[in-house]
Amino acid sequence: MHVSTLMVVSLLAIAWTVSCKTIVSIQGTQFYINNKLTNAGSPAAGLLINSKMTQAIFDDENSATVGEWNYPDTHEWNATRNTLEFVSNVTMYSRKGLNAVTVGMQGSNPDSSGKYNQACNSSGFTNMGEINTAWAERLQEVIAATDQERMILIITLFDLTQEGRVSEDDGTIVKAVQAVVQFLVKIGATNVMLDLANSCSTSYTHQVLTPNYINTLIKMVQAISHIPVSTSFPPGVIPPDSVIETADFLLLHSSGLNGTGLTELIQTVHNTPSYKRNPIPIIINEDSTNVGNLAQAVYAGVSWGYFSPGQNNYKDGYNSPPIDWAIDTVDKRAFFTEVGLVTQQ
Repeated sequence: MHVSTLMVVSLLAIAWTVSCKTIVSIQGTQFYINNKLTNAGSPAAGLLINSKMTQAIFDDENSATVGEWNYPDTHEWNATRNTLEFVSNVTMYSRKGLNAVTVGMQGSNPDSSGKYNQACNSSGFTNMGEINTAWAERLQEVIAATDQERMILIITLFDLTQEGRVSEDDGTIVKAVQAVVQFLVKIGATNVMLDLANSCSTSYTHQVLTPNYINTLIKMVQAISHIPVSTSFPPGVIPPDSVIETADFLLLHSSGLNGTGLTELIQTVHNTPSYKRNPIPIIINEDSTNVGNLAQAVYAGVSWGYFSPGQNNYKDGYNSPPIDWAIDTVDKRAFFTEVGLVTQQ
């Protein structure tokens, strides 16, 4: 059922807890889960092979656009169903070798045509930077499901199409980030990492979410928690020194790049003086359905992320609702076959 009444989460009133069995950690340029190297003995040792599944906790508060995401069988949108169907497939993702998924606290371009991306209200935050209770509940379901399967959850907080739903005051963004961190700490989530702003750029209207200032948010998260934190950048963009020198890991997007372009992007980052001074893991959490790029990234020692936008048809892709979260198309099967090849001994 679509949630039309906004409920604000009160962190002090939350009694939820997650009995986490999965702990992500970083040593040098490699990832560990429960103090064990990820994918040990395989080509992807120390990496997080991942898939961008931003809309796993998606909803739309705009009554004028919510009908665009209707399921073909019920002819209505149902945010709870969306999350539960995602959760029901997490075990299969894990068995196929997937290490991590990315979900968003703000829906990122849910309409494959682009027509309704600005109009829909898919923000998990109120205008004042508080967490929407329904979004928090769905997020907790996803945290619990991925934790159960020893998987890592990358949580993107802000997206360019939805950041305007939060007050223009940078202090409200700070408040929202603090609220998410406090929520994750309160429920005991230890399998999570943060991507503060999807495709961080000067196009964001909040200064604190732009490339030259977002390191202040990174430092803040590090000061109040042990949650690994970074921010992602548009395809082909090299993070500024301030991010490379402060982030716990780097997040790159490489959609639109072929294998040569991807290799050049990785080499350019590796060759920056700031990275040489502070070598940390690199995760690509948005590329394409081109599994050849997965192999290129793994060869370069970099984690790779599948990105399939889909067609809003409850079949193709993993990012355009309504979404069929199963592994049941040619592209999805090809990706998970390759995942098995690079993550298993």
